[in-house]
Amino acid sequence: TLLAPDDQRTAATREHLAAAIYRQAEQAVELGEDATAASQFRRAMAAAPASGISASAQFDAAQALMRAGELLEANDLLRDFRQRYPEDDLSAGIGATLLANYEQLEMWHEAATELDRMRNKGELQGEASRQALIVAARYYEQAGDRSTAIARYRTYANEWPEPVDENLEAINQLVGLYTATGDPDERVVWLQRTMTIHDNAGTAQSDRTRYLAASAATELADKSFETFSELRLVH
Repeated sequence: TLLAPDDQRTAATREHLAAAIYRQAEQAVELGEDATAASQFRRAMAAAPASGISASAQFDAAQALMRAGELLEANDLLRDFRQRYPEDDLSAGIGATLLANYEQLEMWHEAATELDRMRNKGELQGEASRQALIVAARYYEQAGDRSTAIARYRTYANEWPEPVDENLEAINQLVGLYTATGDPDERVVWLQRTMTIHDNAGTAQSDRTRYLAASAATELADKSFETFSELRLVH
């Protein structure tokens, strides 16, 4: 006779089936057949979706897909796993894995968004958070999202005055973005800030900071000359 869906023996039967399929998937992994393993892990997930085996099978399926080079499919499973099982210990490392996959796929906006998420969730602290912020800004810029890139560079420039050279590099990127977006007023503000930061940097001054400050001074001088010339022409 068929068991009723709510019969406890039905759940046990499904879990036994899922366990058997899971073992087949593990054997495929041992043989280096990662595409087959991923398919079997997915079958194990479907066989007993409410069981603990399903969670393990989902994570292992993602790992097998990554080894098989199917990063997009792996990412889908990893994001879903993190949403379904946020308290699972395995979820803690998913952000770093997704980031590496996005970088390999050159999905810069997704990579930047993941870096933002990791920072906002407190998964990155101190130096790691600093580096994540500047890398996120660069990735948004690479993705063509100028407005978000500007926001991240501004945050970096305001929150991380040191190291001085990296702070001025972020400001230099800001100046370039404001040039590209046609915002001369903001461009002038950050050129002036470049000079001020360099002048106050003391022993942190370097050949690079001197170059950036000198370039800023030249651009501001050119801007002043253009303004003066325009005033003379008007009169």
